[in-house]
Amino acid sequence: MRCHLHSGVPRAEVNAPTAPKQLAKFQLSTACAFDALDADRFAFKADLTSTAEVRHGGESTEIAITRSRLNDALAGWWKIARDDFAELAPET
Repeated sequence: MRCHLHSGVPRAEVNAPTAPKQLAKFQLSTACAFDALDADRFAFKADLTSTAEVRHGGESTEIAITRSRLNDALAGWWKIARDDFAELAPET
């Protein structure tokens, strides 16, 4: 991460085939975190100067809503699945 903050992020990473799909889940684009650096690299926005800022700089309402929805879905699944997993444990 430190290298990316100072040297730029390869466009190949940012433009990987899965990236647009992942960003679209949160209604984001690369423009929220990156500026063009050169033909091969993106630079993080000037106000993103630390790893923590990069992690939290993109926090948005869409991310919070999606994270909450996924946490709720996982909690609901676990309520059902935990008993099934308990049955798999060997009896002592």
